[in-house]
Amino acid sequence: MADADQASKSWFSRVFDRLWTVVSTLYKAAIIIGFGFFLVTLWFIWRGPGVAVKVEDNVALIVAPSGAVVDRIDIDPRWALVDQLAGAPPPQTALRDLITAFERGAEDPRINFAVLKLDDMTQIGLAQSAELIQAIDQFRATGKSVVAYSAWYDQAAYLAASHADEIVMDPLGMLALEGLSRYANFLKGLTDKLGVTVNVFRVGEYKSAVEPFIRQNMSDEAKQANLDWLQDLWGRYGVNVAEGRDLAPDAVHRFVETLPEAMEAQGGRGAEVALQAALVTHVETLEAFRSRMKERVG
Repeated sequence: MADADQASKSWFSRVFDRLWTVVSTLYKAAIIIGFGFFLVTLWFIWRGPGVAVKVEDNVALIVAPSGAVVDRIDIDPRWALVDQLAGAPPPQTALRDLITAFERGAEDPRINFAVLKLDDMTQIGLAQSAELIQAIDQFRATGKSVVAYSAWYDQAAYLAASHADEIVMDPLGMLALEGLSRYANFLKGLTDKLGVTVNVFRVGEYKSAVEPFIRQNMSDEAKQANLDWLQDLWGRYGVNVAEGRDLAPDAVHRFVETLPEAMEAQGGRGAEVALQAALVTHVETLEAFRSRMKERVG
């Protein structure tokens, strides 16, 4: 019996020793590999960025925001690495990076003009577009031109492009201007069906924060209050676009109001409608646009 116990302990000891040897070897290998990676990193840092890329004269600055334009990038670095390895475009672009690109491009004598390519941009706020406009205006003030291109433009993207010297759109594109609006969800019907009583204390007619709990639609006072600030923003939008395109202040308003009739007259070709309204300067495919830009830089 004692011999059997001793044999069992000896077998477990051998298995444990082998497992420990494997773990210890892997641990040492990880340390060696990590230290080697650290040395390689130091070598690259000491060596520098490598051969500098020579930028020729008379070149174009390409500003191509990708994803949503944000004030501060908020992406998990792990997911950013996965996207980069997969070859996916960045989901966010920092507004500061775009502004800096125009600022440095304005100072670089090798840059002749800038191309603002908005195809991959998915979102930009009106306030951010206004800041980008200022950078574009400062770039143009140095005598250099800006060319904007996108297959189609929504309101925010078009505002960013409106101060460019040229606005180019694909023949199958569309200028999607529709004005500003505000929507709200009202829960009064739901709470009544669920038998939920909502107790609300409100003072004043223009206190609409609690309306979703006590009404099934927007009150006249809330409509008027929303209309006031929406009209103000839309008016400023139209003025900014008109200044950039050298048009009448009500050009954008007239474009939106007459869009259905204009689309019917042009057979549904939205790009031609925008061209006739002088809101874009060129209608051409991406291939034709690239060829024209190549000829421009020689």
